[in-house]
Amino acid sequence: MINLQQTPQDGKASLRIFGESDIVLKQVLSKLNISTTITTEQPKSYPTSHKKVLIPYDKNGHKTTTSMMWLDLTKSIKIVNHNIKGAKQPSQRHITTAIGEVIQWNDDCMAIELHIQKSSKMLLGYWWLEAAMEGRVSSIPIVNVEPKYCDENEMEQNQ
Repeated sequence: MINLQQTPQDGKASLRIFGESDIVLKQVLSKLNISTTITTEQPKSYPTSHKKVLIPYDKNGHKTTTSMMWLDLTKSIKIVNHNIKGAKQPSQRHITTAIGEVIQWNDDCMAIELHIQKSSKMLLGYWWLEAAMEGRVSSIPIVNVEPKYCDENEMEQNQ
């Protein structure tokens, strides 16, 4: 934790650094030989118009090479969170079932807002959807309650 003064959260931190975060992080980057030059490159934008995408995962969220599944993230679609317990998030320890729904796509924080058991809000960054579409992770945290798989004709049309 980096801060100029003590906070009520200090006891939870493994490492406590008193200072300005910009200065401390520049020093860390310098030690790691990472440039701190400012870029004029625009941040990546994600196509939020595609709320239904093909992903190489099965109904349990595991990567597969044998089929492609449609992941539908339109508003009110029911989803299953396969990793709610494995994530060990303190705010989600009370959740007994991992059924939820898509609430909205939030462009301000570049995330998909989900409600799990109606009481817990969860945000999935747009970057996560891109990683799932490209099959870059071995498993994904959510799938649709009623998954639909792509047939061969759809595969040819989407390539």
